[in-house]
Amino acid sequence: MPSPESRRKGADGGIDGIIYFQDEKSAAKKIIVSVKAGENVGLTMVKDLIATVAGEGAQIGLFITLAPATKPMIAEAARTGYYSSATGQSFPKIQILTIESLLDGSKRPSYPDLAHGGLTFKQTKREKRKEEQLELPGL
Repeated sequence: MPSPESRRKGADGGIDGIIYFQDEKSAAKKIIVSVKAGENVGLTMVKDLIATVAGEGAQIGLFITLAPATKPMIAEAARTGYYSSATGQSFPKIQILTIESLLDGSKRPSYPDLAHGGLTFKQTKREKRKEEQLELPGL
């Protein structure tokens, strides 16, 4: 018989969402999102996310919660270290965000954002051609 913990997680294995990003020319990278809406969030839930991120081969995990994180949760997230991007930047491997901070815009997930092109889209070559001015009749 499955343990009560595994029954609560459901078929998704604790994954509430996946965000894909690309920071180099190879395949897209993965962020696992776990959302906890209850007031009783704790260290075990962060450890579950850490295990899921490792098991899924994801680069980053986002723990989104209604209640503020406890000091042990913050310490455990910090202990996982950083994801080093091909862009030369580092991003916390496990990030804890509150729903309130996301809604009021005071915090955002931190990961490589190449939405403006960068390595995601191939640049086209500029066409070089000789310009010639045409004469307009009657002028």
